[in-house]
Amino acid sequence: MGADHAEFASRNTTKVIDGVALTGWFNEHFTLVERTLRSKERISQIRQYNRIYDRRYRVSTFDSVISLVKRLTRELGRPIADRHAVAVSTPSGSGLVR
Repeated sequence: MGADHAEFASRNTTKVIDGVALTGWFNEHFTLVERTLRSKERISQIRQYNRIYDRRYRVSTFDSVISLVKRLTRELGRPIADRHAVAVSTPSGSGLVR
């Protein structure tokens, strides 16, 4: 995000996720009005191939994640859950936003 979004500088923080300290902006720092921001892979050193999706999708909202889970559960005929989201107490896994 950096210089492109100086208006959000005060929201930059460090969190420990999966035992690793990460500094940046997290999806829970933004309101629905600010949802024009795009998500970025939070641990690109480990999941390099996921970087092809960087900035492709808007920051998730709680409602959009719940709707996706319900739709996939119905379409696939089995329960869908984001286990990691529960572990970090956010609906979309506490992805860093850049």
